[in-house]
Amino acid sequence: MPGLALPPVTPTITGGGVPAATNLMRRRINEAYRDLVHHRLGVPWMKVRPTDCFVTSFPRSGNTWMRYMISNALDPEADRELPELLDFMPMIDWRDAPTRLRKMDDTGIVPRLLMTHEPFRPYLLGGRTAYLLRDGRDAVVSYHHYRVNRNRMKISQSDYLRRSLAGRFRYGSWQAHVEGWWQQQDHPNVCIVRYEDMMENAALQLRRVLDHFGLEVPDDHVQFAVQRSSVERVSKGFTKVAAARRKQFSGGTGGGHGKWREKFSAEDLTLFMKHAGPMLKTLGYASASSAGASSAGATTNATTV
Repeated sequence: MPGLALPPVTPTITGGGVPAATNLMRRRINEAYRDLVHHRLGVPWMKVRPTDCFVTSFPRSGNTWMRYMISNALDPEADRELPELLDFMPMIDWRDAPTRLRKMDDTGIVPRLLMTHEPFRPYLLGGRTAYLLRDGRDAVVSYHHYRVNRNRMKISQSDYLRRSLAGRFRYGSWQAHVEGWWQQQDHPNVCIVRYEDMMENAALQLRRVLDHFGLEVPDDHVQFAVQRSSVERVSKGFTKVAAARRKQFSGGTGGGHGKWREKFSAEDLTLFMKHAGPMLKTLGYASASSAGASSAGATTNATTV
């Protein structure tokens, strides 16, 4: 299967529909085809090299924030915004990934710095991965906010939660996503980083990722990268990308942890704990198991974080 090369779908859609609607339909067909090939059949998105470095996470778990910090630490003069960041650190499971990867090869960049929201796939262990994890309640609340404001999805928080926990969206459920990567925590090519620890000491977690990737960066660059990569700047980056694509996005939920308590009803929390409670407890996040309770304090150590 890894050697299987399948051409992209370019359907010919005829009829009297407006071009925008036709393009949207074509894009959705292509996306469904790619997901079938890569998610169901397990065909790798790319050939992974031992020097490849991935920042991986369930959506809305600090992936973009970490990439901003890596970019600013490695190249302080570049001052990249999100559109440029997508060239610097391409998303492998996106439609323009092959083009971006070719550009990286043309410039001879080693290591290739990449990002993905893919669930665990064994072939990704061929490179080095920093897996970012976040309290699933906060991640789902933030992802709902993102999809409503960025993707114009019309769905309530409760309905989105129900469908997300059932794995109805592209990257599956939070609990399955995190469990797949958590089981690899002892693999030498995997470094687990908690979003909450990034909030507590971003410089320390950035340093851990850089060291894991084998990237030598002076301490003053690390401190500079943290200062430049604020939550406000990350949100502005998303807004800039949305504007370029003629969409609207007012920013995320503002970062932080425990904000699920402002959004979850008692029924939402019961549903979440039913489906994802065991994984939440495994990670140490479940001490705040009721709406209105204090935020969970995730216990971490140098070997498992």
